[in-house]
Amino acid sequence: MVKDKFFLLFLLFSFKLLGQEYLPKSEGEILKHNYYTLSYNEENKAAIVDKEIEDVFKRYVQYWSDRNYDKITEEVYATPMAVYLQDSTITLNSKAEVKNYLISTFDELERNNYGFSLRNKWNYFRKEKNIAYLEMHYTRFLKDSSVMLPKDRHSAYILTKEEDKFKISALIPFIKVAK
Repeated sequence: MVKDKFFLLFLLFSFKLLGQEYLPKSEGEILKHNYYTLSYNEENKAAIVDKEIEDVFKRYVQYWSDRNYDKITEEVYATPMAVYLQDSTITLNSKAEVKNYLISTFDELERNNYGFSLRNKWNYFRKEKNIAYLEMHYTRFLKDSSVMLPKDRHSAYILTKEEDKFKISALIPFIKVAK
């Protein structure tokens, strides 16, 4: 199962890199094909994400800001789940491992005076049946509401559909998660 997810990650990156010529070219244009959907907003150079995925991330950002590792474990993250860091990969094979990873992450964020997060924009979005890939830009704030640097953070996510619900099955943070 884990090998399948790694292969899936490879395929999605291939789609992203090879499919650039198929990106929508105009404001609000949505490309729908038999197998995938791409959309783009020219005004702020941001991808448009469909409601189903948007709802997952609204909950995710809220749960993250609330440090609600139980809800993230149950409702947002799939198992197994992979976290691709710059120098290693963490594979979380069970809900207990996901929860422990989140507790550790939130403990470090607490030591760094983390307050909450806000999503800024979607950079890229592609959905094909039961798989979605997206990149999200966000800002973290300290407890006093000042910006936690760097201001513009971004991460990539792979979501897979389980029991008719999309869940995050892979995370690629381009900046350390707990810093």
